[in-house]
Amino acid sequence: MESRVISYLNIPAFPIALERIQDPGLKEREVAIAPRSSDRAKLWSVSPEARKAGLSKGMPVGQARKILPSVTIVEPNPDLYKQVNRKLETAIKKWLPVYEFEREGKIYLDYTGFRRLYGGPEDFSLQLRRLLKNDFSLDCSLGHAANKLVAKAAAKEVIKGVDKSHILNIEKGQEAPFLSPLEADVLPIVRILKSRRSTRTHDIFADLNLQTVADLAALNRLYLTAAFGPFHAETLYQMARGVDPRPVVPPKREPTVFCEEHLENETNNIFELNFKIENLLEEACSKLRVMQQYAQSLSVGVRYSDYKYVERRKEFDGPFQYQHQVAKELRKLFTHLLNRRVAIRYISLEAKGLTRSEIQLSLFEEEDHKNKRVLDETLDLLDEKFKGKILFGRKLLA
Repeated sequence: MESRVISYLNIPAFPIALERIQDPGLKEREVAIAPRSSDRAKLWSVSPEARKAGLSKGMPVGQARKILPSVTIVEPNPDLYKQVNRKLETAIKKWLPVYEFEREGKIYLDYTGFRRLYGGPEDFSLQLRRLLKNDFSLDCSLGHAANKLVAKAAAKEVIKGVDKSHILNIEKGQEAPFLSPLEADVLPIVRILKSRRSTRTHDIFADLNLQTVADLAALNRLYLTAAFGPFHAETLYQMARGVDPRPVVPPKREPTVFCEEHLENETNNIFELNFKIENLLEEACSKLRVMQQYAQSLSVGVRYSDYKYVERRKEFDGPFQYQHQVAKELRKLFTHLLNRRVAIRYISLEAKGLTRSEIQLSLFEEEDHKNKRVLDETLDLLDEKFKGKILFGRKLLA
């Protein structure tokens, strides 16, 4: 059986990299992304320059400004980051069948079996790097290894080095010597344990002076079980020795119909917002009819002006393709979602559970529903003939 070959693609400070593309004046400056409305707001991301000056992700804005008065605070644009990440995924899946997004700008790539078809993973990674540079103007670091843990650690070490274009390849059998001098936090299980401040495990690392991976590797299973319990001891024992059986899990490719709107003027006016969601529903149902598909659920998401994102999903009794079939339930769902006195800046609607199963119409279909169905079908024909010239009055009001 061929050994696994895993790569970790890391775009450092992904949100800041995108903001610097938008505004080249931010390059080589100390930049942090955070809401500027409050000094208590947390930093979303910090540039390498700001990190060297003492700033870190999650730090309050007020504290960051005291440490580094020259820091440039940029308002977050999460919808831009998500949009670019989707385009990045579209580009990568044309090259690789097996990949896993850890989060935006952080991707595991599985090259196992590629050597027979495409050559070594190093050559393929160079092509991928050129793609990111030419099509997205983004730089990345890459690390190769036999598992996810070591590949990610290798990519992180490249960032610390002088040559950021270097691809660090950790050969099979060299995982433990490579990890030994690194900080213990390089192991994901250690970060999980330290994040649980309500438990005693957060302080054990300091009490036992466990600073590096080598410190953990020096402990046998008995000591690890006594310190961290049997549930975590075996994972710590294996990872400290560079063993990580986790597979690269490809994303689920469930077909959906997605519609969204970025509001130029933020608002919490319920009438305006209802216009927006009805327009999105009309657009989604029109796409379903063009695709000759039926949906079985709707997901509605909104982002508030303070960047909080909330989402709700509704499963329907049967598949739908027309607006009038789900409009009433969608309005209820949307109303329950708007439970804050904060303006909305973004709305999304996603139809899921697509199927080609046709609706079994009732022999005694209500005349009103029948008329609406015929009206929708007629408007589809007009829209196809006049290419979007037919609009509902509410679209003009919205």
